[in-house]
Amino acid sequence: MQFPMGPESSFKMTPRELCQKFAAHSPPMTGHTTGIPAAVLVPVFFAGSDLMVLFIQRTVFVKAHRGQISFPGGKCDGADPDPLTTALRETQEEIGLPPAQVQVLGFLGSLTTVTGFKVDGFAGLIPFPASLQPNPREVARVFAYPVRQLCQPQRWRRGPHTWQGYFRDYVYFCHLPGALIWGATARLLVEFLTRLEPEFDPAGIPLIKV
Repeated sequence: MQFPMGPESSFKMTPRELCQKFAAHSPPMTGHTTGIPAAVLVPVFFAGSDLMVLFIQRTVFVKAHRGQISFPGGKCDGADPDPLTTALRETQEEIGLPPAQVQVLGFLGSLTTVTGFKVDGFAGLIPFPASLQPNPREVARVFAYPVRQLCQPQRWRRGPHTWQGYFRDYVYFCHLPGALIWGATARLLVEFLTRLEPEFDPAGIPLIKV
């Protein structure tokens, strides 16, 4: 599959350097407490020497988060021994990427969504090019952006937001060509970017004026 990409990135890093960053900074995995257990994978890949982050857009057919930009993932199955297994299984079900092709980099942390899911996030290095097979019922499109573009401060805002009657007083938004990343996906993206880029400071993201 060919990924629609944003502008060329100037962010350079080797796979070894990427793994070293996560080995040094990944927090211990604590697992779920309350909420519906779920897990997602933040897939990254190298296009040449440029590090890219892969996203999906959910279809209108799924039960939760219809049409939203997200990372591959979903609810834990009773047979899953741990959240990482869930993330890898759901990634295969949604975009056709076998778990054996994912080099797990580390645990990004847990968060709770307004819809009641307790989500564990993991980062994983995937091959490029990859023969992905998106599930047409769950995935409307697959696309990617370079890390350098995702780190650009002018693309980020934070502040209160109401969605389908759910209110959050603190939500991240990342405005990109052809996509708006927000909510839980943006929160995990922030966690990922802070591991990679010392100059990316979430505290410096401008507040939305209301």
